[in-house]
Amino acid sequence: MRNSTKLLLATFILLSLFSFRLLKQTAKPRILVFSKTAGFRHESIAAGKAALIKLGKEQGFLVDTTENDSYFTEDSLKNYKAVVFLSTTGNILNTPQQIAFERYIQAGG
Repeated sequence: MRNSTKLLLATFILLSLFSFRLLKQTAKPRILVFSKTAGFRHESIAAGKAALIKLGKEQGFLVDTTENDSYFTEDSLKNYKAVVFLSTTGNILNTPQQIAFERYIQAGG
C-alpha cells in the first residue's frame, strides 16, 4: 500500500471516529415518565405527561411516557438521564425491577 493511500485511509478513519463522537455528544438527553397506578388514578396524569413533553421540547430533551413496568431493567434504564414517577400509586414495581432501578440510581441516573 502506498504512503498516500495509507495517509488517506488514516485520515478517513480519524474523521469517521471524530464524527461519531461528535454525533454521540450532541444526542438529546432522554427521560422516562412513568405513571403506572395500582390503586387510585389521578386525573392530572394526562396533563402532567403533556406538560413534561412540552418542557422537553422547549429545553431540548426527549420524553418517553409509559405505564409499562417492563422498562425497569438495567438495559432499558441506561438509556435515560432521569426517571419521573408521575402520580404513581400502589406497589408498581416487582423486586427485580426495584433492584434494576436501584442500580440505575447507583450508576448516576
